[in-house]
Amino acid sequence: GGMLPARRHRANPRWRPSLLALGALCGRAAASTAASAPDAAELSRREGCLSEHYPQTRSDFPALLNCMGLVNEAVEVGVQAGVHASSFLQGWQGRRLRLVDKWSPSGDDSGS
Repeated sequence: GGMLPARRHRANPRWRPSLLALGALCGRAAASTAASAPDAAELSRREGCLSEHYPQTRSDFPALLNCMGLVNEAVEVGVQAGVHASSFLQGWQGRRLRLVDKWSPSGDDSGS
């Protein structure tokens, strides 16, 4: 047990990194809040959250995180100017949102 059945939803390929990050956050939250595997009721609750709040767009993430009880800290990676953070914070019931992006003092993106 412990594995959720595969979903039939197809994620937009542009959201794949965000979905991977969300998956990592979900796994981290589960590991930090429970010493043992989730029980059937918890698995059912998570399944319901994924069914009801599966993210089709970026604006859908707050509802999924709220439903799953992931309301402590979140990280948005690759934010550039942070234009989506305000709308995310309006819908998310979390405590802290960290915005992370590559920074270059000269504006050079080449990495050299």
